[in-house]
Amino acid sequence: MYSVVAYQVANTIQIKTCKQQLPWQLLFQDSDELFYKSSKDSFIYIFHYGLVCFFNMVPAEIEKAFMDIKPFCDPFFTQKNSDEIPIYI
Repeated sequence: MYSVVAYQVANTIQIKTCKQQLPWQLLFQDSDELFYKSSKDSFIYIFHYGLVCFFNMVPAEIEKAFMDIKPFCDPFFTQKNSDEIPIYI
């Protein structure tokens, strides 16, 4: 089983700026979203409207990613709404 977790972390995320500075491998981009490979089987999807989705990442990895994304959030929410979906393959 894999897990997808989505968090509303901000009202907006500065896509152009964070694209240039985040450490992960960029797989897809357009003006409103960025899709990254963060490790062998883990992925991060960042949306301009403040949503960040994590695939197959443990809580410690997600918290680290939040710290990397935080400078590009306007504003960064300390209390985040989230939803988790289990994926069975």
